[in-house]
Amino acid sequence: MSLDSAPLTAQRPRRQEALITTLVGWVPLSPGFVLRQKLYRSIFAKLGSPVFIRPGAEFLGADCIEVGNQVSIQRGVRIDSKGQNNRISLADWVHLDRGVDIRTTGDNCQIEIGEHTAVNLYTCIHGPGPITIGKDCLIASHVGIYANNHIFADPNHKIREQGLTCEGIVIGDDCWLGAGVKVVDGVTIGQGSVIGAGAVVTKDIPPYSIAVGVPAKVIGQRSVDIGTVTKMVSESICSSKLR
Repeated sequence: MSLDSAPLTAQRPRRQEALITTLVGWVPLSPGFVLRQKLYRSIFAKLGSPVFIRPGAEFLGADCIEVGNQVSIQRGVRIDSKGQNNRISLADWVHLDRGVDIRTTGDNCQIEIGEHTAVNLYTCIHGPGPITIGKDCLIASHVGIYANNHIFADPNHKIREQGLTCEGIVIGDDCWLGAGVKVVDGVTIGQGSVIGAGAVVTKDIPPYSIAVGVPAKVIGQRSVDIGTVTKMVSESICSSKLR
């Protein structure tokens, strides 16, 4: 293959993707579900069965998107995996509510969402750093998970010219992030943690912690002692308005 023909070959999957999604992406009700289940299989890296994709969901770089069984994708969801060596993976039983935006935002980015995790309205999950969200997580509405930070140390150059840091984000299994939580690059949230609504997570959160505030601070632990758990969670919900 000549160098001149290589870019054309690389564009063919994108053209097929655009054609198929344009033809059947808008079709409503049962005919739409059936058509998307059949035709999207030819453009996705993996597509489980059944997958419930509502009309109006948008996919870019579908050949780098893996979708497990029983996944639900609502209207207005946008999943963008364009670029080199990217992968977005949704495990079995993942639910993406309306307006969720997932994008690799560059090259060499891997985004994974584990089994039975629900991501609610208008949440943004963006690379280009790697992002791993575990199993059985509850991600509330308007959450922002951004695996990048702008470098801005040099006032003599524009911020956009100074590049990014991309350390990555890890959210463990069975975590609950309340409405409006923001998670910045380089953070790990330990398994079983609860993050109160509106918190900004700038540092690692130990497993089974309850954290609230800007920046987020740990105010308690989910103890094995049932009485302690009830007391801590009740106080945290009242103070931070977890949703």
